[in-house]
Amino acid sequence: MSLGWEEEPRSKSGRRVISNAIAEVLQKQDQKVLFFAATSNDGSRSRDFYPAKHEHVFSIRATDADGYHRGPNAALPDSGKVVFGTLGHEVPTASTGKTAQAIVRNGASPATAIAAGLAAVVIGHMTINGNYESWNNVRTHGGFEHFLYKITKASDVGKRFFTLEEFYLESRWQRLNEYLGSASQG
Repeated sequence: MSLGWEEEPRSKSGRRVISNAIAEVLQKQDQKVLFFAATSNDGSRSRDFYPAKHEHVFSIRATDADGYHRGPNAALPDSGKVVFGTLGHEVPTASTGKTAQAIVRNGASPATAIAAGLAAVVIGHMTINGNYESWNNVRTHGGFEHFLYKITKASDVGKRFFTLEEFYLESRWQRLNEYLGSASQG
């Protein structure tokens, strides 16, 4: 998700719009849905926007290619919770207008799209390799968060870098399998 409000929007009747939608989807899918949202791009004086600060959503920050959190990312949470980031600095994109052109984008929004894509690669790997059922817990927020702690690298205090770069070589996918097995057990 690449949208945000300082506080969760409510319907005219006062119902929590995003929390209720997330809860409904999680209930229907037996908790096996991963949500990613861009944090605020308003700099360190701001906090995570909603839905990025929802407990079942991975709040994603922008990093450079080396994993250092860059640009106008929101401040770290007061709770001390570790935050995740991925490439969001100088990301090559394409315009969808009448004239095709390459555009470089920065911020949490392109990083969030990349994080969701990396998660899809992991889920695809689980499915293709026939271990989908034994690794099924990794499809839950808690299981995937546990998995992220295993594969991410600390780039600074309280900040982690999400990449699959170390698994690019086929010979290294066995290590990814080990991380998936470990993360699915708790």
